[in-house]
Amino acid sequence: QAAFEQRDPKRLMGVYSDLHAAAVATLQQILVTIAADGVKLETVEWYVDRESGELVVAEYVDDQGQRRQIRKVEAHPLFRPLGELISRLNISLSDLGMTVKVFDDAEAQMGALAQTADERESMAEFARRQAIAVENLAALVDRANKASKADPILIEYEQEQGEQGGQ
Repeated sequence: QAAFEQRDPKRLMGVYSDLHAAAVATLQQILVTIAADGVKLETVEWYVDRESGELVVAEYVDDQGQRRQIRKVEAHPLFRPLGELISRLNISLSDLGMTVKVFDDAEAQMGALAQTADERESMAEFARRQAIAVENLAALVDRANKASKADPILIEYEQEQGEQGGQ
């Protein structure tokens, strides 16, 4: 009530944590039950005899002349609630970041680019050009310094500044 009156959903964190714990416990119990029962359930088919009113197990005679019971095979009925809980709790493999796509995307985000062989070659060429540019950077800076020292306008400006600074 206080959370609604104050319009502060943070006040409900204790309730939310209890609800989440109960939902996860239910999910675990569903998984244990499915593991114990198996993923498929077999039940014997039956019918009520119209004449005698008795319950009769449905049977047939196989190729070897043996009587066999007719069985109904179904997926475990807890699969549907299991799927609903997983989606509502946002704990699917993709929600938890446990899919191949998520791993590939995360790897690319960390700087390890997903590349084809051609892209690797072009990246290697780019790296080679970049290394050469860095090596030539010192010579480029040296040439720029020499050019600026030989610039007549800069020399004149520095001389004027020196004369005005000394006065």
